[in-house]
Parts: sequence; C-alpha cells; structure tokens
Amino acid sequence: MTLLQFLKQRFHYLIYLGFFLWIGGFFFEPTHLIPHYQGAFRWGGFLVFQLLPAMGLISLILSILFRKWGYAILSLCLIFAFPITLLLCGGGL
Repeated sequence: MTLLQFLKQRFHYLIYLGFFLWIGGFFFEPTHLIPHYQGAFRWGGFLVFQLLPAMGLISLILSILFRKWGYAILSLCLIFAFPITLLLCGGGL
C-alpha cells in the first residue's frame, strides 16, 4: 500500500478527531496533564486558535486532492472553529 492509498483510506479520521477534540474542549481541560502549554492560552483557546485550524488545513488539502467534497466542507468548519464557536456559544471556550 502506498502512502497516497493509505491517506485516501484514512484521512477522514483526522476530521473525526478534530470534531471530537472540539466538542471535548467544552468538557475537559487537562491542566493537570499539561501545566504550561502554549503561553497564556487555556486548552480551549489552544484548540480553536491553533490545533483545529492546522488539522482542518491538512484535511482540506487532502479532501481537495482526493475530491471528497463533503469532507472538504467539514474541514472548513475545523479551520473556522473559532468564529463558529463564538457564533454558537457566545464565547464558550
């Protein structure tokens, strides 16, 4: 199995992981696991400002490469996680 075949079969798990982390950011803050992560950001801020947009960008590139347009829309949701969170929760994380 080549790398492209492997990515084509499994890149959607990256999107699922992103949404799982996004929702989990509302309920779980691992301050006891990571005491000083990324400066002044709390876990939710780190998720919506850095981790989720990076995961969304990688999955968007792969979605366009493999022409999976449904996953491309979900990838855009991960890229714009912060504005969507503000819109839905009014400042939640």
